[in-house]
Formats: sequence, C-alpha cells, structure tokens
Amino acid sequence: STWLLELLLDNANKNALLKNTGGVSDQEENSEDEVKAFLWKFVRILDSKTTRSILEDYGRHDDLIEYARARGDDEAEVELLMRKGDAERVFEILRKPSVNRELVYKYAGNLLALAPSQTVFSWMDASPPLDPLRLLPSILPYADQRSSQSARLEVARYLKFCVEVRGVVEPAIHDFYISILCIDEKNSAELLQFIKQSKNPFGAPLYDPVRALRLCSLWQRKDAIVLLLSEVGMWNEAIDQALSISIEYAKEIASEYQGDDDDLRKGIWLKIVKHLISQEGSEQGHWTRDLVESIGGIMEDSNESVLIDDVLDLFPSLQKMGVFKSLICQNLNKYSQSIDQKKSEMRIASESNRKLRMAVSHLGKAKVRASPKSSCISCARLLTERPPTAAGPTGGSLPSIYTFPTGNMYHGACLCFEAAKLGTEQSAAIIKKLSKQLALAKTTSEVDTIDRLKAELEKEIAVQDPFCSENLAMLVTKPFTDDSCSERATSWSIK
Repeated sequence: STWLLELLLDNANKNALLKNTGGVSDQEENSEDEVKAFLWKFVRILDSKTTRSILEDYGRHDDLIEYARARGDDEAEVELLMRKGDAERVFEILRKPSVNRELVYKYAGNLLALAPSQTVFSWMDASPPLDPLRLLPSILPYADQRSSQSARLEVARYLKFCVEVRGVVEPAIHDFYISILCIDEKNSAELLQFIKQSKNPFGAPLYDPVRALRLCSLWQRKDAIVLLLSEVGMWNEAIDQALSISIEYAKEIASEYQGDDDDLRKGIWLKIVKHLISQEGSEQGHWTRDLVESIGGIMEDSNESVLIDDVLDLFPSLQKMGVFKSLICQNLNKYSQSIDQKKSEMRIASESNRKLRMAVSHLGKAKVRASPKSSCISCARLLTERPPTAAGPTGGSLPSIYTFPTGNMYHGACLCFEAAKLGTEQSAAIIKKLSKQLALAKTTSEVDTIDRLKAELEKEIAVQDPFCSENLAMLVTKPFTDDSCSERATSWSIK
C-alpha cells in the first residue's frame, strides 16, 4: 500500500507540472482525488508514521490534513491547519462535541494571535464554559503595550465577559483585567468603574490593591490612583492626589471615608480647605465672599467634621472679619440648634430613665397568681408540697416560692440550690449561709434582720432566672466530669 501511495503521489506531481504548461487531460486532473480516495480507503492499512513522512517529502500539505481527518486525529489536523493559517476550519473542529477540550487550551494563544475576534467569540460561546484561569497563560503576553492593540481589546472584552456575565471572582482574573485596562488611556472610565465595583459581599476588593496601585502609577492613571490610595487606607495621599485633579473630586473622595478616626476625617477635609485658600486667597488678608462661601460649602459637606474655629486658624494676617460675618452667624445658629437638640435628647433620656425605674419598682411589687397545680420547674413537685431534702434547708423565714418574669416558678430551697450550682464557690457559700440563717429564723424574729437577710439572698439568687440566664449558657463549655471523677473515668479506659 505504501508503494502504491508513492506511485499515486508521483503521478499527481507529474500532472501538477503538466497543468502549469496547460497540457494535462481530464483524466490526469483526477489524480488529486485519487490520492485522497486512496488515503481514506486504506487508512487502516497504511503505516501512520511512514505515510506522514512520504506526504511531507512530497510536500503534500493538503493530503496530510486529509490523512489526519481520515484517521480521526483531531490534534494533528488542528496542528496542520494552524500551520496553514486556516483559523475557520480550526474553529469548526474545536466546536465539535467529540473533540478533546484540552485542544482549546493548547491552541488558544496561537488562535488569539491569528484571529483575535473569532477566538474570543468562540471562548465566550463555549458550552460548557471554559476555565479562564487555564486561558490565562495564553493571554498574558497582551499585558504589554507592544502587543497587538486589536488583540488586547479582544482580551479585555473576554475578561469583562468573565467578570460581569459569568461572575468570576478569582483574584488572578481581576488583577489581569486591571493590567489590560491600565495600558490604554481610553479605558480610564472603565478602569475606574471596575475598581469601584470589583468587591466581594463584604466590601473587600477582589483584586490586589497594592499591585493595582503600582500599575496605575506606572501608567499615570491619576483618577485610579486616588481610588486605590483610599482603598489601601492612605487617605492623606489620596486627597493630595485628588486635589491635583480638582477640588470637587477631592471632596467626593473625602466624603467616602467611613472610618472611626475623627482626627483623620477632620485632617483630610482641612487639606481641601487649605488648598482652596492657597489657590484663591490673598496674601494681604483680603478675602472674597465667594471664597468664604466655598469654605462654608466644604464645612457643610464634611458633616461638621470641620468647624468655624478650625477654619479661622488657617487664615494668615486676618484683618477684616466682614466677609466672615455670615459664615460665623450661620455656624452659631447651627451650634444653637445642636444645643437645643441635645437638650431635647437629654429630656427624652431622663423621661425614659424615670419610666424604667418606675417599671422596675413596680416589678418588684408585682403579684402573680399561681394555680394550685403549679409545679416547681426545678424539682417538678407541686408548689404546695415540700421541696426535696437534697435542695437544702427550708421553712422558717425563707420564702417558700419565687417566680420570675419568664413564668418559671421555684421552691425557695430549689432556687437556692440551682443558683448555687451556677455561681462561683464564693457565691454558693454565701447562698448556703443566708438560706440556712433564714430557715432557722422564726417569723416572729426581728423584722429588720430578716428583711436584710432576704435582700442579701435575693441579690444572689433572684437577679435572673437560673434556667434562662447567661450563666446557664456558659455551661455549654463546661466538661461533664471534673477531677473528682478521675478515678471512675480511669476504670472505664480500654487497656
């Protein structure tokens, strides 16, 4: 079969030479089709390596492609078509469901250089979607100003599709997208929008702000530099950079500060005021009303971070106060309104405290009607029955029943027992001592002494419901056993 192939190829080459001289017959013109038909018919018999070598020696590039198609070797066919520069046929092959997806990643860079627009469209149209991280090595060369601008624009289009349509959040993709946008100045608006929007649900940037700042500084993208400086917390530098663009932009950046450092907030707003004074003021101390009004607008925008006394200190050799009269009066009115508001808030707070104290005092005297079938939540016995002996001393002057706003009711002894378990050793000792003294004290004893002991006991046991208290929640982390159970726990160990 190899010998026959060589004869067919030799005949085809002869006919090609005759065709150039115009002396070839119709039968001889069919020799090309005979070679292709032979390759398809005997594809399983022909030795692949030998056949490819023969076709290459004869310079039969189209027949090599045909032979690769006959063998079903998609990779070889794509490789040969790429040498030929036939991107259309390559896309047709890569779109077939049976083709190995790895070929798309392997030839992504070559296709992007050959046909940028069609390549990016095929990436965006791929189903299932391609992994942009695996395409990253193919598009990295386009983060260079010397690369093809048309291909760079297509790469930016694909990255925008990944971020906005597919919702890709990998930092590497966001970082590279910034690298692409920084190169061309006409992308400045898109760069600013991306820096503002590329955030996770917690407001943190999905890109590396330090790296982005370095790139924007390299390409002199001033607006983006301001945003990135504020993103990394360099607010003073951000305001300085913003002032080199415009005062309005600096005010916009200053208003975005949401931190808790009041001194820093005042400082960045004062930077704007100083810049305005140095730009529009007069060294002789004669200040225009327009300047004063502009400063008043900045003070209003700062949400009272900058006050009138802060501003007056910035004017050197201040001689005439006339132009400041309206501004000073305006701020004095604001101070007066603020004082009135604070007084109103204090009155409301005082009234709330008074009502709260009354509610607490009424709560201490509140009465609860208990059913004869009501039971103690601790021992589950009826409140009319005696508590268990294990609960501790009872009777005497010790209150027999306690109830809480939660609705839980306890025997007096049971409440002492529960409170002692939840409290510290010192608190437990105090509870036991006071409950014992009250249990032994007769109701006919000195009233003042009994009332004092009850008050001291209630401070320990009646502050909060033991079954609904913070101390109970803390028991979640308490071990089931302590040191006293060590011997018993050892007896259960597996030897």
